[in-house]
Amino acid sequence: LLLDVIFTPIVFVVLSTSLLFLFMKVIYKDKNKVAILLSIFILLFFSYGHFHNLIGESTFTIGTFNIGADKILFPTWIGIIMLSTFFITRSRKNFLQLTNLLNITALLLIIISLVNIISFELKSERPLFYNRNAQEVPIKSVGVSKSNTQPDIYYLIFDRYAGNSTLKRFYNYDNSEFTDYLKKKGFYIAAESQSNYNATFLSLASSLNSEYINYLTDKFGENSSDKTFVDPLLEDYKAWRFLKERGYKFIHIGNRWEPTKINKYADINFTFTSEVGGAFAPNEFAVKLLDTTMIFPILGEIFPEKYGPGSRHRYGIQYNFDKLAEIPDISGPKFVFAHTLIPHEPYVFDANCNSIKGVDKGRDDEMETYLEQLKCANKKIIQLVDQILSKSKKPPIIIIQSDEGPHPLRNKVPEDATWNDVSESTLKEKFSILSAFYLPNTNENILYPSITPVNNFRVIFNNFFGTNYKLLPDKSYVYQDLNHVYKFIDVTDKLK
Repeated sequence: LLLDVIFTPIVFVVLSTSLLFLFMKVIYKDKNKVAILLSIFILLFFSYGHFHNLIGESTFTIGTFNIGADKILFPTWIGIIMLSTFFITRSRKNFLQLTNLLNITALLLIIISLVNIISFELKSERPLFYNRNAQEVPIKSVGVSKSNTQPDIYYLIFDRYAGNSTLKRFYNYDNSEFTDYLKKKGFYIAAESQSNYNATFLSLASSLNSEYINYLTDKFGENSSDKTFVDPLLEDYKAWRFLKERGYKFIHIGNRWEPTKINKYADINFTFTSEVGGAFAPNEFAVKLLDTTMIFPILGEIFPEKYGPGSRHRYGIQYNFDKLAEIPDISGPKFVFAHTLIPHEPYVFDANCNSIKGVDKGRDDEMETYLEQLKCANKKIIQLVDQILSKSKKPPIIIIQSDEGPHPLRNKVPEDATWNDVSESTLKEKFSILSAFYLPNTNENILYPSITPVNNFRVIFNNFFGTNYKLLPDKSYVYQDLNHVYKFIDVTDKLK
């Protein structure tokens, strides 16, 4: 994440703490006692989520009562706060020395953090801020499409949707009913398609720009761990510029992942987090921060459907499908990019798309919950395809694709392993992706079973806009590990 995401949470925390300090000082008078009490409260408030994660989602029963993490932690934390308040306010001790010690300790911690942050930012060449403000982009008009019809173009990414080969071979699930439906609707299924990279930020940067991005190694070095260097390729990319030049309206449908949440170049942005919160919608960092506090557990108990585990993920997914169904009603030729986090964890839907308590990865039954959410995705995609095709005035171009396969569930990556050390089975489980093309009034021979996302728009632009782009060799790469995200290893031969 870029540096600017911390400013709003810092202002909010400092302001809230200051107001609470002044309020408590009026009640208890002694500012040193108030400082100690408030420090204890802040420590407990911001450590709650970490202790919740240590306990996990396991529950046990006492008689007929179901006891989970929050039912243990919340009363414990309240009890500590009440006991601390009782003993400190009743104490006759002067807490000046302890307060001074804590102030010095806090100051040292802040200085250490600032030194690390400033040192990193000075060494990096990345911007400090996300520029989310829409701006006028100079576009040179070069005419209309080859067929003069300018069909709407939908590029729909469903995150971590496994290809049929992974589902059949490793998860013992036959997904042919879904892909057969797409075939009957006129889709071409690239049954042997593989992702070009093993992570979203790399694979989308590649497919949206119709090129391999291995040149980033020379630009940023093999030892870089900073994924934000790729962010510009996910926002100002070649596909939207090409289509904008030809009179297309650019519509972006994002999610809670910061790089694709909003696109400043889009004519229209639809993003769940922005719509529900407007200017005050929490960014990805703020949400992660709030997850470590007592806020969401409290709100989850009061409003379980809105703030309970997995609710934000669930509503974000449904929001994207709802907005996509409205797109055909927007006038003029449109390029639509939508990144939807399904069947990506947390798992919040059963097979019939009923809401379930959010289940994150790492569980023994993760494969089962993944398949349940994938079946729900199938139902939602089928409904969406019917809506788009029936409401579109001209037959549209639709690409339904995943950016990467699931994080391996059957052939797991060992904790101490790097991606170039994993087994061929692990790679095959990871790289097989869903890839379906609806290209109206074209010969299916322009596509082939092993086409990879890097060639998506090369094929479309050649056949609908009269370009002459050469198709690139279909290759797949892994980065070494999270400390070397631009050190790429070719694993194409291992996937055959």
